[in-house]
Amino acid sequence: MNPAQELGRLLADWAGIEMARGGIDHSALAHVERRVRELGLPSASDYLRLLSGPKASEFQALVDAITVTYTWFFRDAPQLQAIIALLGELPAHGRPLQVWVAGCATGEDVYSLALLATELARPIEILGTDLNGRALAVAESGAYGAFAVRELPTRFSRYFVRVGKHWRIDPALRKNVRFERGNLVEAPPVAAGGGWDLILCRNVLIYFVREQAHAAFEALAGSLRRGGYLLVGSSEIVFNVPSDLEPVYIADRLAFRHGAAGARPPTAPARTNGRHSLVPSAPTARWEGPLPALPTSASEVTHPSRSDLPTPALAAAPSSPDLPDLQRAHGLLDDGALAEALELYLAAVAREPSDAEARTYAGITLYLQSNIEQAIVQLRAAILLDSNSWVATFYLALCYETNGLTELALREYRRVVALSERATRAAPSPDTLRPWHADLLALAKIRARG
Repeated sequence: MNPAQELGRLLADWAGIEMARGGIDHSALAHVERRVRELGLPSASDYLRLLSGPKASEFQALVDAITVTYTWFFRDAPQLQAIIALLGELPAHGRPLQVWVAGCATGEDVYSLALLATELARPIEILGTDLNGRALAVAESGAYGAFAVRELPTRFSRYFVRVGKHWRIDPALRKNVRFERGNLVEAPPVAAGGGWDLILCRNVLIYFVREQAHAAFEALAGSLRRGGYLLVGSSEIVFNVPSDLEPVYIADRLAFRHGAAGARPPTAPARTNGRHSLVPSAPTARWEGPLPALPTSASEVTHPSRSDLPTPALAAAPSSPDLPDLQRAHGLLDDGALAEALELYLAAVAREPSDAEARTYAGITLYLQSNIEQAIVQLRAAILLDSNSWVATFYLALCYETNGLTELALREYRRVVALSERATRAAPSPDTLRPWHADLLALAKIRARG
């Protein structure tokens, strides 16, 4: 096993992280090379010997360098409406609600929930956990820059004090909030009273090895109080749901409820048309199928290999007039800087509206930000410009399914399968599809069966 493979195994075993997803491999290998130089070690293999276990300081530094900590206050407003409903109607059991934000990054989700609970006059105790120590230090400080508070509703501004270039959370708001290091491949934290009333775990499991994602989802479910709820990110694909969880709709968003006799969800579950959805905000009767891998790098999203794809329908359309800007955007996307990447993609679209590549990237980035309606706009435009783009078609199908438009999603999934088969016939070599493409196509084929 070479050093890169060994590093991937350690990350998977000790943190659940799939090194091939989201550009993590590039970040991890770059970190290893830098530490080898800094420590004066003979080779990467010598560095790996320092990673003696998940608690080792070198492993913690590695995790801090590669994990994604991109978040902001009040992200995913539609899901927050579901959370507001839950905060208002979950039974109190004679104590504050026990809430766990798993993968809290720099803490904005935790404080957003605290703000909402304060507005509702609902006693609450919130635990935020993350594997990234640097992110937790920011969360503990409670100080944030302008980017993090850009979507903060003005009515909550009184809970922030401006200190230089930062906005600091009111200490009174922080008294019922705590943060600690948490690893989702280890035993979950225990709530006061024995179980969590609400668990929020958004856009974390998409970076996990499948087996570890299965196990983590089971552990999250098992740590809920009976009648408690688990919410995941809108862009996450869910595996088979544990038998003690049931999918229900709250304020038109999906949540997983731990079954309890006599307990009722705050709002009635949405009616389904019998299709088996894989996306957490679409009607569902059953949850199954593969977890699509994130691309290894942004440059693989639209054009994984130029010879692998059919000639674009608008081959004569001008290429991007500013390739360096697109390359910068790809790098930002690889690093998880979605807002900054999106700004560059949209600038490229504004300069050249017929740039299918920029529109596809913009659509995918918007999807990852849970801005589904705007993602649909960009992806539909990309497909009009390049009708053979099966990747843009796949993400459009995901967007439709996320919004519960299952018939439209079914149509697009079938187009994905047809386009991919056409591409395979045109270039039938064993390297036609990279591993993550095979994941996407496997999912599309499952969905295309309806």
